[in-house]
Amino acid sequence: MTNTGTTPCVNCGHFISKNAQKCPKCSGECVSCLLCKQPIKTKEVYRPHGRNDGYAFHKNCLGFHFLIPPSVACPDCGVELSSTKLQGSLLKATDISCPDCGSPDPLGGRRVTCSCYACGCPVFTAFQTARKSYNHSSYYENCPSGPVTNYHPFHDFCLASYPGATPMPD
Repeated sequence: MTNTGTTPCVNCGHFISKNAQKCPKCSGECVSCLLCKQPIKTKEVYRPHGRNDGYAFHKNCLGFHFLIPPSVACPDCGVELSSTKLQGSLLKATDISCPDCGSPDPLGGRRVTCSCYACGCPVFTAFQTARKSYNHSSYYENCPSGPVTNYHPFHDFCLASYPGATPMPD
């Protein structure tokens, strides 16, 4: 008889509570991808830029949104960036320059100077869309100066999945 309050651990298969944070048998972390909502094996958990706030991703789910489309070319040399080593490296990139001509701005000045509040990754406006959203924090609900609402940039693909985030009206 299977209990509906348990589920198999994605790491070892042992049945654990659906509310467990770690498996008592293998000590594997119990987290789900913010984008696809599916459980993530501990060795496959991806937290951009060292985030450790409970939000995690499958690297492939997040990486899919950082693939440079063929229509994006370096403004200086015209090379199609999707066919260079820059493709697939934007999630971990700290220095983004054109691998062909060395241009320090191969995305043509279209990199937002902020990071997405949900995933922590930069927003590349050359091929991604982002909106500012507000995240009403219940932690500050009873603040003497009134409730606190924080405005943050979100990738469109993260915004739909982030708990408590509401798009700002256009």
